[in-house]
Amino acid sequence: MGQYDRETMIEWPSRSDADELSDEQLMEKLSGFGLHVDRAEIERLCEGAWSVEEVAQSVLDRCGVRAGERQVNPDWIWLCLLELWRRWWPEWVCVEFLGDKIQAGYDALERQEAASAAAIWLDAWSDVVRLCELTGIASIREFDDRFSMYQSPFNWSRTRRTRCGAPGARIQSSCARGSRCARRRCGGSQTRAS
Repeated sequence: MGQYDRETMIEWPSRSDADELSDEQLMEKLSGFGLHVDRAEIERLCEGAWSVEEVAQSVLDRCGVRAGERQVNPDWIWLCLLELWRRWWPEWVCVEFLGDKIQAGYDALERQEAASAAAIWLDAWSDVVRLCELTGIASIREFDDRFSMYQSPFNWSRTRRTRCGAPGARIQSSCARGSRCARRRCGGSQTRAS
């Protein structure tokens, strides 16, 4: 099976671990779980999915991998698929990458780079709108319910609206257009039921 056998994969991997591997090494890790596929098969698995987590869960079920058993850390499946998706289909909208963009905006705000945060968040908001359009989601509440994210789009959109205007009129105008567009396409609801 090569250098990525089951024993060497029992660890707590991170995204940076997957980032350091070549496409071939990532595919070899997936093979370690019994998932012997090529790029075309992974593309079929990912097509129509909005989250790598959805695809990874399907693969876990398919391979009979169960969390907690003494085996390869199943996080590797998600990490490998996430990294391959990022490399092979960067134009495909993905909930995990939306979360990364939201966090990158917060990171820019912490560095006092409001213009950068606004630009990043405008790009992230276009992903929210796109996901709403593609999935038929009609509200931010539905979005929060449908997609498991570490950043709630409801809370983030409030921060985005209150802080993206600071960098200047051009970005403020862009954020306002993005908000109007998203409200129209996501049913106008920006409130969250208690």
